[in-house]
Amino acid sequence: MNNKKKILFLIQLPPPVHGVSTMNKIISDSKLINGSFDTRVFPLMFASDISDIGVVSVGKIVKMLICALKLVRTLLADRPDIAYFTLAPAGYAFYRDIIYVFILKIFKLKIIYHLHGKGIKNIISKHKLNKVICKFIFKNVNVICLSDQITYDIQDVYGKKPFIVNNGIVRIIDSNYFEEEKNNRDIKIKILFLSNYEKTKGILDLVDALRILDKKNIDFETVLVGKPTKSISIDYLKEYITNNGLIKKIKISGPQYNDNKNEILKNASIFVFPTYNEAFPLVILEAMQFGLPVVSTFEGAIPEIVDDCKTGFLVRQRDVTLLAEKIEILIKDKDMRIKMGRAGRIKFLEKYTLETFERNMKKIFDEVLNDDI
Repeated sequence: MNNKKKILFLIQLPPPVHGVSTMNKIISDSKLINGSFDTRVFPLMFASDISDIGVVSVGKIVKMLICALKLVRTLLADRPDIAYFTLAPAGYAFYRDIIYVFILKIFKLKIIYHLHGKGIKNIISKHKLNKVICKFIFKNVNVICLSDQITYDIQDVYGKKPFIVNNGIVRIIDSNYFEEEKNNRDIKIKILFLSNYEKTKGILDLVDALRILDKKNIDFETVLVGKPTKSISIDYLKEYITNNGLIKKIKISGPQYNDNKNEILKNASIFVFPTYNEAFPLVILEAMQFGLPVVSTFEGAIPEIVDDCKTGFLVRQRDVTLLAEKIEILIKDKDMRIKMGRAGRIKFLEKYTLETFERNMKKIFDEVLNDDI
């Protein structure tokens, strides 16, 4: 007889591939979680491509209603001890998710929201009714935030102290391999950008910063890895790079996965991610694992992940001049690159591995299950 407690995961899974769906895939596949609990996955599949995210359509509305009916049937057939829900904290998806919150609350389940982003504070600022709705959503539930840095987003509607669980990723390379490769890969400076081609990710700011460096006759190569979006297509990006005179310095590689992506990370010298809108970016963890110094922004939990002047540099959003300055420092100082990259890898191994993430999640599930409230 199976005496394990039941957890129902209401989660988005790839495709499309992005930070939230990646972490959801990690937790749903976790051997530790699946071995400790009786887990069931209820997939919430509304977008098939990155470009579909945030777009409202009749098809999505129909899927939403069908999904709601399936959820009711699922709960009637097999009531879980915990409902784990990656509630969307922003945009159209937030209003879509209200219907699933309502269903979970009707069944009086123990609910855990895992917030992989921010946006609640912005939502409640738009209308008084939104604050009422959010207070209903966050009443008598448990909440997991990615970092203390972003708990402010729910402080007006959630009275308890949220759980904090940093994201974690699979370890790809061991330390011996890292040390052997690190000293041999900086013959030619290679700057790496790794994210979907969105303006909010700061990719155009990076191009502008590289133009400043190129005018100073600083030698470098750059690889832009990511998937084109409605915001920035391949053609648009090529034209932007060409107009800045950098066609020989910047390579557009498109999306890369698994071994191909890891090979690019292994051969890079500096990771640059000048994003405007972020919570806890997995791409920075990937860069730290491969011993890359990180240049990023004071956004979301990034100041917690990247220790400014120790594992990389942080700059103000949209400050292209300062961005170029920090990249230039790292290009010219190999010892600093290696020192920062090594410090970042040590921090990754201490805090951001999959094993640490799994243990922290199991601890929270156990605590919620043992809570009488």
